[in-house]
Amino acid sequence: MNPGCVTGVVLAGGKSARMGTDKASLMVDGRQMIVYAVDALREVFPDVVVVTKGPSNLQIVGARTAWDCIDGNGPLVGIYTALSVCETPYCFVVACDMPFANPALIEWMVSACDAQDVFVPRIGSYLEPLFALYSKQCAAPIRECLVRGDYRVSSLFAHVKVGYADETEIRTIDPELRSFTNINTREDLRYLLKQKPS
Repeated sequence: MNPGCVTGVVLAGGKSARMGTDKASLMVDGRQMIVYAVDALREVFPDVVVVTKGPSNLQIVGARTAWDCIDGNGPLVGIYTALSVCETPYCFVVACDMPFANPALIEWMVSACDAQDVFVPRIGSYLEPLFALYSKQCAAPIRECLVRGDYRVSSLFAHVKVGYADETEIRTIDPELRSFTNINTREDLRYLLKQKPS
């Protein structure tokens, strides 16, 4: 697939309950944490969208902002919003607290996606649904999940065509799987400040 067929999306509408404050706006090496995810997507895609619950104090250059278009909590609402506002057949979704997202891995996933509705990394027995491709074909099934009150991203997978990015292939690009590091707690943040995204 060509990257021009994909909109980069950063989900920034979470409650950040374990952190106790908005994770996206936390400062890391002089920049808000979300900027690292935005910059990684901008290296691959011409259009990047940040999805939030509503107005925020995020300072983002090179990305447009969309607010969740329906009520509800969780990333599935944000993915639905992204698919509703993007003009491309696919979105590549990254969480705002994944500052080590590797543009080369993102680019490989786009090229490896073979017309699946979802293309998601599988690391061991775990999936990484917040570092994945979603097609416009997912919008209607997602809405059905949300109407039922089912906000789990995994609930979508039974209703669409899913492909899995192989861990072996992923490790050829990102050997330590740093792309999937997310920051949920103050301890995670201390680790991040020691590592500092590049």
